[in-house]
Amino acid sequence: MASVRGILERSVAVLLLGALGACGGGGGASNGILSLSTNTLTFSAAGTGATPPGQVVKATILGVSGGTVFIRIVATGRAVRSISDVSITGPTAGEATVFPASASVLGVGRFTSTITVTACTTDISCSGRLIGTPQTINVTYNIPGVVASPASLSYGVGHTPLAGDPIRQISVTGFPDQDWTASADVPWLSVVPGSGNARGAVQLTATLVQPVVDALFNGTRSGSITITPSSGAPVTVPVALTISRTQVNYISPYIGISGVSARAIVRGNNFDKVTIAALKIGAGIGLACPSAECALASDTEIDIVYPALAAGTYPVQLVDDEGVTTSFADLVVVDAPVFPPARIIPSSLDSHHSLSSLGYDAERKAFVLGLQDAFGDAFGLGPMPSGLLRFSYTAEWRQEPPAKTLDLQDASMTPDGRQWLMLGSTFVTPVDASTLAVGEISMAPVGNVFDITTYSDRFTKMAMTNDGKAVLTVSGYGSAVSAPVYLFDSPGPALASASPFSRLQVSGGTPFGIIPGELDSAVSEDGSLVALPTPFFGSPVYRYSASTATLSATGLKQGEVRNFFGSIPRPVVDRNGMRIAIVLPSAQNPFIAAGAAVYDQSFTLLGNLPLSFAAAFRPDPLGASTRIYTLSQDRDIGCRIHAFDLTSTIDGNFAEITGTNYPIPLFCVGQVDEFPKMTFTPDGGTLFIAGSGAIEVVPVPDLIPLPPGGE
Repeated sequence: MASVRGILERSVAVLLLGALGACGGGGGASNGILSLSTNTLTFSAAGTGATPPGQVVKATILGVSGGTVFIRIVATGRAVRSISDVSITGPTAGEATVFPASASVLGVGRFTSTITVTACTTDISCSGRLIGTPQTINVTYNIPGVVASPASLSYGVGHTPLAGDPIRQISVTGFPDQDWTASADVPWLSVVPGSGNARGAVQLTATLVQPVVDALFNGTRSGSITITPSSGAPVTVPVALTISRTQVNYISPYIGISGVSARAIVRGNNFDKVTIAALKIGAGIGLACPSAECALASDTEIDIVYPALAAGTYPVQLVDDEGVTTSFADLVVVDAPVFPPARIIPSSLDSHHSLSSLGYDAERKAFVLGLQDAFGDAFGLGPMPSGLLRFSYTAEWRQEPPAKTLDLQDASMTPDGRQWLMLGSTFVTPVDASTLAVGEISMAPVGNVFDITTYSDRFTKMAMTNDGKAVLTVSGYGSAVSAPVYLFDSPGPALASASPFSRLQVSGGTPFGIIPGELDSAVSEDGSLVALPTPFFGSPVYRYSASTATLSATGLKQGEVRNFFGSIPRPVVDRNGMRIAIVLPSAQNPFIAAGAAVYDQSFTLLGNLPLSFAAAFRPDPLGASTRIYTLSQDRDIGCRIHAFDLTSTIDGNFAEITGTNYPIPLFCVGQVDEFPKMTFTPDGGTLFIAGSGAIEVVPVPDLIPLPPGGE
């Protein structure tokens, strides 16, 4: 009886060429018979994502009593990837496994192969064949699904509002004859038809939805078109939309006061790509550009002075030689509010909470407190965990339901007034400015380049600039040596970047090679300048310029005062970034406040102020503030608001403004050794002072001079 021996040959001329032999007694005649278990194989894949397993073909050789039997197997066609060696299963039997080609490599369709099996007893070339050879095995391989061509789409919107070509075509074919559906997962893209059949090629038209695209900020967005067949795997066509047009993003400050002309900064993109003829404010006001009222500062900034306007909302638009460019900015002009004196004591201001921030929302006539729960009420079990607490005014002040968060270090409003951003220790959370609905948290990225997670540091301060970027400072264990400074990019409509956090590098380097820890921050109302002092003596004050997006050390080396609980009275910056005030520590004890100093935008000293526990510049709509208000606190005489004239000094000190109604007495808002928060309404008519125990609403009176010789 013959024994079986395998010899495998491969040739690149076909998918697989193999020869297998059986050897036994030697010699032999050509009267044997070869039989196969099947002459047909069918493979069926579920789709291109999964290749079906191989199938076994069994062979039997009869009538050969001795010698050697050679079996030659040749496979042609695309369906078969490989054939295994023949496995001996008995004295006259063997089997081999036929493996189909990869479904993902072949793609959708019907594919065939022919396997030819020849047996002989003469030699490997099989010149003397056995009876019944050669035999063929017909292989059919079905891979259902659809095919889209091209496999991806991209769109570009340039310096004009309209895309150059907003329409793309996709050819859809498939196998077998089956129905399919198509849909897009982004609102800025439409797909028609929404269904078809694979019996023939169908042209799918993908078109940008212009009104939706018009509402999108510049940037790159991704989406996809999914084509789903009745059988087989869905096909996804990636779609990229890149918008890089000339557009206006913000005007800052976005609040104006009726009847008052004011300076403002317009921020956007690609201003240098078009010829700007004018800047429109609403339907009736046009500022010629360039002019004294409209100056192009860079490709992202235009500095303007707008005229006195009535209360209302005014779209801000650039006019070029092709018409009006895209804009997302509105100037909201309000009447100067008139608030009566008030003392508000919220129940949430208790020993469990600390005051993180104070802001005034002029569009909604409300002040907003940022509160931090000392016990970190992450589950919201208490009446007021950490978050924002808003008080709005109609006939009286009314407390609204809070916007809650896990912890709150600071809060700022975006330059368009549409959102508040809540800064947590390791995250930023947006809050709708109208409804106080809390949005999706953006967590700080993890890794050695981000010290928040490396050294157990935490975010502590936020300063929102006029291009929608917030400057974030860091404090904690690791920042005792070095404190990184970060930017958080508040996203425009429907645009979420992979990570909105980025680390700022110091332009020109730092005096010590590092930024000292625990940087404080304050920003001008127009968002142009952020001042960043530190409580460490000998360390420079840093500045961030929103115009150039640069962080740099100033020539001023001045530490801030801090109390024993680590709180620092924040510096203050005037409306137009021209004056900065820093509360100074005693030369003998850095924990004792000794006074305050006022600097210009170059951080050159202009003059000094007496001991101040809080300060605020009265806004000047057209230039540098000429008056600053400070808060004094004394256990014996109580608390007072003082006003100082910033236009001149006597022996280096600014003169206090006095009259029958100055200084302004008021009840203290907390302990006399703490540093309250203090801010003006944009018109300069009302002060808000918030401390650990209360909020004081203080109308700022006109100066009534003292009578001659009187006090």
